[in-house]
Amino acid sequence: MDKSYKIFDKEEELKLVKNRYKNLEGKIPFTIKRLNSSSWFKTEILPKLRKKYPDWIIYSGIWSLTYNYRTNLDKNAPYDDWKKRIMEKMREVEKEDDIEVPIKEYNLENIHRMIDFNVLAYLKGKGFEIRRLTPNIEKIKEFVSKRYKYFALDIKHKDWFS
Repeated sequence: MDKSYKIFDKEEELKLVKNRYKNLEGKIPFTIKRLNSSSWFKTEILPKLRKKYPDWIIYSGIWSLTYNYRTNLDKNAPYDDWKKRIMEKMREVEKEDDIEVPIKEYNLENIHRMIDFNVLAYLKGKGFEIRRLTPNIEKIKEFVSKRYKYFALDIKHKDWFS
C-alpha cells in the first residue's frame, strides 16, 4: 500500500488550498450577500472564526452548512440518496430563488460542525480511515494541524466579506 499520504508536502497542500478557493468561488453568491449585510454575522461570528481559521476553511464551512441545510429539508427523500443529493447540490451555483438558510443558522456551533466534517473528508481523501462512530474530533484536528498544517496554510485570495 502506498504510504505517501503520510508525508507532508507543502506545495501539494498549497495547491489543494488554491483548488478549494477556485471551487468555492461564486458558488453561494446570494448567501454571501446576505451574510455581508448581517451585522450580527460580521461582528459576532466572522471575527471569532478568523482568529482560529484561514478563510478557505471558513468559506468551506459556510458552503457546507448552506448545502447541508437545503438538502436536509427534503424529509421525504430516502436516506440512501442523501449523499447523492448533497453531491449534486454542491456542484450547482446558488440561484436567487433557492431556499434561504436563516442567518441564525450561521452560528459558531454550526459552522464549527461543518468544519469538523470537512476535516474528516480531508483525511478520507488522504487515504485515512476513520473507524470509530464517534471519533475524537479535537485529536483529529490536532493531528491534521501538526501533520499537514491544515489550519495554518493559506494563499492570497479574494475576500468574500470585505
